[in-house]
Amino acid sequence: MQRLRYTASSSSVLRSGETNQALILHRMATISALVNPVPWNWVSHTMCGHDHSIGLFLCNSACTSTHARIARLIRIERLIMPPKPPSRLFSIPPRFLCPTVPQQCIRTIKTIYPGKPSRFNYGHNLPILGSSKTAAFLRKEPMLPLRTGALAVKQGMTGIYDPETAKRIPCTVLQLDRCQVISHKRRDKHGYWAVQVGSGTKEARNVTRPERGHFAAHDVPLKRHLAEFRVKNEDGLPDIGSIITASLFQEGQFVDTRAVTRGMGFAGGMKRWGFSGQPASHGTSLTHRAMGSAGASQGSGSRVLPGKKMAGRMGGEMNTVQNLKVMKVDAENGIVVVHGAVPGPKYGIVKIQDAVKKPWPDADPTIGLSMPRTASLAVAEG
Repeated sequence: MQRLRYTASSSSVLRSGETNQALILHRMATISALVNPVPWNWVSHTMCGHDHSIGLFLCNSACTSTHARIARLIRIERLIMPPKPPSRLFSIPPRFLCPTVPQQCIRTIKTIYPGKPSRFNYGHNLPILGSSKTAAFLRKEPMLPLRTGALAVKQGMTGIYDPETAKRIPCTVLQLDRCQVISHKRRDKHGYWAVQVGSGTKEARNVTRPERGHFAAHDVPLKRHLAEFRVKNEDGLPDIGSIITASLFQEGQFVDTRAVTRGMGFAGGMKRWGFSGQPASHGTSLTHRAMGSAGASQGSGSRVLPGKKMAGRMGGEMNTVQNLKVMKVDAENGIVVVHGAVPGPKYGIVKIQDAVKKPWPDADPTIGLSMPRTASLAVAEG
């Protein structure tokens, strides 16, 4: 037993003549912590040096003084150091034996703050992910117009004389050509609110069968040009088949125009990006309009960095000019005159819609929208 082995070692110390009371007191404190509680005669008989199997036998007179000294030291040690409480080893059974026992709280180095939600989590009680389509729609919703726009043909530029300022204002003339609402894009089905608008006309033999089916499904005539205009909510969706007139815009309001720019073909760096070119003299020979260096060698990885401005194809890209003021509106001829230049070539198609960076026009939502005469007659007969 562990208790007997330790006392045997202590008794060997006493037999060797070590009578230092401090050392004995230290040994007694250690033994008392191991054998607590234990009868006095057990400790005395195990420390005398005799081989006793149990501590109930009495020793001879030779170890009586040793017994008394050890017992006195143990009493002093008991006064100095109170007895330790019994060990609680196996006081609570293991978790796998008693699943109903509540789990103890264990101190760890783990954080107490909840972790960030995964970007792949989708649920009713989870926050909207910033990279989702729903979050993108909510961010863009305040900037969407309240009503639809119109498709117009760029007829050219002119000037309007202002008698108050005595200045000639450059203007662009835009004309609406049989502009009509074709279909809707809905949030529940397509993910956003939009109005599909068509303009012009086209012969049936030049229209594909899927396109003819699309126009026939909405009971509208064939159109040459189609475009979509985003709106904020369902209130901005006019009835399918409604005709959009020039009175949709009022004089004094601001609009955004969007069109495909004129194609310039392959252009050099000076024309395409506005480079200043090389010196006209001082030894420059035949490289006056050259681009120059395209990048460093070792410093930039011995390569041309992506996005470097170089010579290439110029034009033919979608461009938007914002905040153009409407100068005149001719609803009878479908003409809208705006201040400034509009992108695109002459007789090109231009998209016109309320400016997103200006206050929304205070107008009736139904103004500039009218049902065709055949549809009006059908509704009246029904």
